[in-house]
Amino acid sequence: MQRSSLFLLLGLVAVTGAPAAAQQSDRFRINGYSSFEYEQRTGPAGRGDTRGSFDSDGFDLVFNFAPADRFRVAADIAWEHGAASEDQRGNNAIEYAFAEYAVSDWFRVRAGKMFVHFGIYNEIHTAKPAFLSVKEPSSTVRTDKYGSRVRFYPRHASGIAFTGSGQIAGRALDYVVQISNGDQPVSPVAGGASENNPFDKDDNSQKAISGIVRFSPVDAFRIGVSFYRDRPEEYDALFESLGSQSTLASYGAFVDWQPGNSGVEVEWVQGSLDASSGTGIDRTGLSAMVYQRMGRYTPYLRYEAHDPDTGTPDDEASTSIIGLNTRITQGLFLKTEYDQFKSGVDNRRFRGVNFGEIKVSVSVAF
Repeated sequence: MQRSSLFLLLGLVAVTGAPAAAQQSDRFRINGYSSFEYEQRTGPAGRGDTRGSFDSDGFDLVFNFAPADRFRVAADIAWEHGAASEDQRGNNAIEYAFAEYAVSDWFRVRAGKMFVHFGIYNEIHTAKPAFLSVKEPSSTVRTDKYGSRVRFYPRHASGIAFTGSGQIAGRALDYVVQISNGDQPVSPVAGGASENNPFDKDDNSQKAISGIVRFSPVDAFRIGVSFYRDRPEEYDALFESLGSQSTLASYGAFVDWQPGNSGVEVEWVQGSLDASSGTGIDRTGLSAMVYQRMGRYTPYLRYEAHDPDTGTPDDEASTSIIGLNTRITQGLFLKTEYDQFKSGVDNRRFRGVNFGEIKVSVSVAF
């Protein structure tokens, strides 16, 4: 299956509710995906797993129910890392659960918990069969994995969204605008802000605003822009509210070009976190990938880079990846790759220790 078909069938299943073998009826559909992984560090030092470990990374069931022609309810329920609550192992999560009403193709309204619609990967980060690599790029999505204290944007949000899609001059365009509670810090102090669930209550009156626009000016070429802006509450050392807010702002752009059996994908994110006192940080993230489809086999190269604070020297980190995605049969993919990590000596996570990591995964879509 070509990568573009995967994005349509799996990566955007939350939007389309595409039919699959598990389809129950025209109004009720069940889809799903899972990923089983293995990782092992190469070399004597670094952050990776020296022993080599299997990981039941995730198992998701995706439900789409349409009680009426213009009304849809969608949910993704996930079990991560072999979840067993009685043993306090793994994690259970509702990745998203929302209701959607379609006024028209160009205007649909959603309410509930949703993915934050930003960039290429956040909307599909749980659907591992939908992309070539074992993991989504940490440089633009999971930036704490590269030493950032705060990500460019949260993975999920609770609120309302306005979305639509159609054609302009015969070319595809879609958009999403979200208004949500945003993210909130977890307090290490008992009775602090950790009790304030961002999917239940906001810790201040400010609301996060985010959005994405994607457009295909020519065949096999897509461009997109994203933004996220929030005013998170500030706390003192005891995690008592100071009554002031910082400003979190992130902006991104990406291109996805698939000429023939080849492909090029580039995403750039620029962000800032500014405190009310006037201090702040600026940071950047880059992900660039090329790949070549050869029947069931798709080799790929990807480069990731992240600078957690452009004002701090030697805190950057990067990863060079070479991998192979093999489609065993419909809905079953074997991914093998080698990741080489490099960093500056002041990077909070890697501390300047370079290392390699072998990653293998079996991804399933149904």
